[in-house]
Amino acid sequence: MKKKPSTSWIIFLSLFQCLLLGCQNSDDDIYDEEFVINDAVFQNYSEDYKFNDTNVIPANSYKIAINLSTKNSYADKFGINPVQQNKIESITIKTLNDIKNFAKKGDNINRFFLVQKGYRLDLYQTIESFLKKDNGRFDSLDNGKLVFTNLDNVLEKNNTIIGKKDSLYFEFDVRLTFDDKLEVSDILSVTLFSN
Repeated sequence: MKKKPSTSWIIFLSLFQCLLLGCQNSDDDIYDEEFVINDAVFQNYSEDYKFNDTNVIPANSYKIAINLSTKNSYADKFGINPVQQNKIESITIKTLNDIKNFAKKGDNINRFFLVQKGYRLDLYQTIESFLKKDNGRFDSLDNGKLVFTNLDNVLEKNNTIIGKKDSLYFEFDVRLTFDDKLEVSDILSVTLFSN
């Protein structure tokens, strides 16, 4: 008569296999703690709640809200805090119109924006810093924002793009590329003004 393996022996073999092959859950399980971003939606957003019109926004409160999505029910329910499997490798914002003497149609205007990642102490950071320091991961599916600085170059605190009593129409292509080659983009337009 064959003897059944003991429970401790089965646990030992399972742990050994996990150490040898890696302890990863299947990303196909929609209730798993791991998840993969499969889409994103971009929208105009104002920190100034007096402005409900998302087409005309004060320059000092303009943000591009990034809402990530996944097919994973666990992640949808609890946010990104579990384990986001794919990370954002690049964020590109290109202007689709001339912006005074600051940028020509087709230019990358990342330098006009900062990343706001949740409500942490290091609230704002450059796009490059976010990609490097935070590995292109937001804290939850719906709290990533690109903050318009109204400066030609935020690192040098150069010229203000929209002066007092001025307004300017923007149209740009916002694009995220993930390390698994997923690419999501949208075209946004907005008129920004300064009092």
